[in-house]
Amino acid sequence: MALYLAEPVQLKPIACCFKYTLRKIPIRFVADYSRTHKQCSSPGIIFHTRRGRQICANPSDAWVQEYISNLDNSKGANMA
Repeated sequence: MALYLAEPVQLKPIACCFKYTLRKIPIRFVADYSRTHKQCSSPGIIFHTRRGRQICANPSDAWVQEYISNLDNSKGANMA
């Protein structure tokens, strides 16, 4: 019997969102974000707060896309 893995075995757990926040998080609380893994049943954005909390948000929400854009732009400005 042979076993074939399409992707390498991951050593860290996969972060998935099963519920999204219903409230808009104040941008001043957000330090960074990450996207949920493609193996998750639902897409999600995980916002990482300055106090170390992780909050799931719906990537289709306009405010979520705005925050992602702002965070990406600030990362680019810091790298220049």
